[in-house]
Amino acid sequence: MGAGGTYLVSNSRWHNWIGAHDDTDGPWSQAFGSISGLVGVIIGLAVLLAAAILWTITLTVK
Repeated sequence: MGAGGTYLVSNSRWHNWIGAHDDTDGPWSQAFGSISGLVGVIIGLAVLLAAAILWTITLTVK
């Protein structure tokens, strides 16, 4: 799972989307930039978890 989150962060398209507000002014943009990597990992884990849940539900229904 950690590798998946790292891939999400390292993937330029995802990184640009996650860090879309990095170019704005003010301290908020700096704080957001520093946590954008963590956010990427969290999003990656959430997507994997959601996929696993949906897959389990699909198998259970069948």
